[in-house]
Amino acid sequence: MGKNIEIKLSSFEEMSTQIMLNESLQDYLLVDASQVTIEYLQLNQKAGTSLRNYTYANPLISNITLLLKGGKTFDTLGSVFPKDAFENVSDSSIVAKARELSGRAFWVGRHDELDNLSSNKNNNYGLSLLRQLNQVRVGDERGLIIIDIKSELIESMLRETDLGKNSELHLISPDMYDIAVIMAEGESKLIDKNDTASKITEMSFYSKLNGNEGTLFDKYKGQEYMIIHKKINTTTGDSGFTLVGLVPTSNYREAASSISVVTAVFTLVAIVFALIIGFYLAIVISKGINKILNLSKKVASGDLTVKLDVKGRDELSILTESINSMVESMRDLISNAADTALTVIKSAQTVATTTNHISVVSHEVTNAIQEISQGSMVQAADSEKGVSKMKELALKINSVADYAKTIESYSDETIRLTEEGLRSVEDLENKAQETTDITRTIITDAQELNTHSQLIGKIVKVISNIAEQTNLLALNAAIEAARAGEAGRGFAVVSDEIRKLAEQSSSATREIATIIKNTQNQTARVVESAEASENILKLHNIAVENTLAVFKKISSSMVDLANKVSEITKGMEDMEKYKESTLTAIYSISSVSQQIAASTEEVSASTEEQLSSIEELAMFAKQLDETAQNLNESIKSFKIS
Repeated sequence: MGKNIEIKLSSFEEMSTQIMLNESLQDYLLVDASQVTIEYLQLNQKAGTSLRNYTYANPLISNITLLLKGGKTFDTLGSVFPKDAFENVSDSSIVAKARELSGRAFWVGRHDELDNLSSNKNNNYGLSLLRQLNQVRVGDERGLIIIDIKSELIESMLRETDLGKNSELHLISPDMYDIAVIMAEGESKLIDKNDTASKITEMSFYSKLNGNEGTLFDKYKGQEYMIIHKKINTTTGDSGFTLVGLVPTSNYREAASSISVVTAVFTLVAIVFALIIGFYLAIVISKGINKILNLSKKVASGDLTVKLDVKGRDELSILTESINSMVESMRDLISNAADTALTVIKSAQTVATTTNHISVVSHEVTNAIQEISQGSMVQAADSEKGVSKMKELALKINSVADYAKTIESYSDETIRLTEEGLRSVEDLENKAQETTDITRTIITDAQELNTHSQLIGKIVKVISNIAEQTNLLALNAAIEAARAGEAGRGFAVVSDEIRKLAEQSSSATREIATIIKNTQNQTARVVESAEASENILKLHNIAVENTLAVFKKISSSMVDLANKVSEITKGMEDMEKYKESTLTAIYSISSVSQQIAASTEEVSASTEEQLSSIEELAMFAKQLDETAQNLNESIKSFKIS
């Protein structure tokens, strides 16, 4: 039953986690409650609906309350709380513990300080789960979750467990709230919470209930009781609940007395039954043993065809079956031995024939070995000549290798010089490009200067026109002053000065025009020279690019040449290695040929010894044939079919 309680409590803890992480509730916690907006009302409705759905889905839940900061409170029973309800209990032990656990769930039997704030005084719950409510996105405290569980859940589970007559079962909450039942008159009854005689939390033995679970004996209500206790653990750890069972020891004494009477009757019946079975087994075993003795006598006389009938699966039947198996195995053994004897006879005859044939072959092998010895001597002489020729070839290979290394060094130097020439041509190309860019800049500047000169010419022309007009105006003014007589004398002097200035301006503009024209002519010649230089530089760049391409081809060819020379050098080095290997091989051949000549003489001697051994083997084969014949005659004395 303790396991069932643990499962139920764990499911409620998981539900509280789901409530705290509910998306609608988390969104609601972010809304400012001081301003009632459409968004606030919509989120309020969604959060309330989500909470009610949890109570609808689980009829064991009495109520779910969310006590929030700022007057935002939910209650699935519709209870009314003061606007500052959370602030009223923020200093209570329950809220302090919730903050200490930082959002982890914990259990209590009662929460009177919260009940006093509610308008609903019908507190129909047996235990409650509480945890701090946090806004997970922000990570701060927003209130308290209270899930009240109906008392029927625990009461029904306690009633289902029968520990015997007058036994009691108590579930003690972390805050010492006790839910208990007693087995009386054949049924389980709920113990009144006001019954002081049944409050085990005030008993002396309750302080002795140590450890996760255990058993002890102590006095309770004037009698000796066996007290069994177990801590209730959920998936998150110790829930704080303790399940305590109290069983009167008198129940065990009554049960022991009944068991002793039943045991005596069963013992007497068992003795009578054992005597009958023993007598029957003695008769059956005696008959079986006589059959086994008769079979053993026949087997001893050599008759292996006998077999006993096996009935039943008792020990005697198993013994009989084992003896049958043994006789059958002996029969198979004798049969196999007979076959083996015949095979040995045939094999001995075959060995004798083969030995004679081997003797003839050995003589032929001796003659062949002598011929091999003579050939080995000739081969050794040829090997010495081969060594002399290979030494001459080695000297030629060394000379070629030296030449190849010299060519390789020349190739490396040529590649280096080619790379330097290539870098010089590239520098020349870069300088030519820079010269081309400067020439283009000069052309552009000269063209702009020509344009500016033309603009200045236009301006000078305008000034010249103004000077001519001024001169005419001054002349007209002088004529008018002369007409005016003495009164216009001063004006005539001014007009004369203006005319002089106009003539000077006209003269200056003509000089400026001449200078500008000369400047334009010189600018035109500069532009022509710059354009000619640009064309020459273009041809120069083309020549440089062609030269660069040629150098690149030369460089690529030299790299290929160097690679080929490296391959030749590597090949010569390999030939040098192969030369050494070949010399070593020829030396080895010469040495082996001499060893073969010596070995053939030893083999010839060994062959003669082998011939002697073969003659002895022929004699042993004859003896084996005689022994096999004797074995075959002995086996015929057994009857196997």
